[in-house]
Amino acid sequence: AGVAFEGMPAVRIVSTEYSDDPDSYETTGAEYYRTPLYPRLRRIGVEIDVTGDDAYHRVETYDPFVLRRFNLSAGQDFFHAFGIREETTRDGGLSITELDSDTTITFLGIESVTVPAGTFDACRMEVVAKSVTTDESFRVFHLVTEWIGVDNGMLIKARGPQSTTELVSASINGKDL
Repeated sequence: AGVAFEGMPAVRIVSTEYSDDPDSYETTGAEYYRTPLYPRLRRIGVEIDVTGDDAYHRVETYDPFVLRRFNLSAGQDFFHAFGIREETTRDGGLSITELDSDTTITFLGIESVTVPAGTFDACRMEVVAKSVTTDESFRVFHLVTEWIGVDNGMLIKARGPQSTTELVSASINGKDL
């Protein structure tokens, strides 16, 4: 059966992740990608449910998409700019945030990574993102190391300055990983 996001045909990747930061939480999310998946992942949207003290539901859409390239050699990078629209529901209220993001991603190589969901060969990427709200009232800088599954395009692990997120379980278009 076909999958769609915002009316566009897509591949749906569902995952459960946990974070080890002091305000530990669990995230269940669905990511939507344009097809075909390789050699570039083009993420068009995400639906996220976060549990814990600060529980919320968020839908993010990207304009045009978030790009991850897999045709790089170790040490090569690429730049990508895109827009983000976040619709967050928390405690019954809805907030909408629009951001512009400038991102540089460097491919560091392929490594074996073990997380609760298993052991995976993964592309290690360094992600440097600078995002600002469209009204310039809020700016954020992210420096994250990501491990993306070689065989599936899944985010296996992410490590930032204050927390690490690891994949617990996942499926692609309903098929378990």
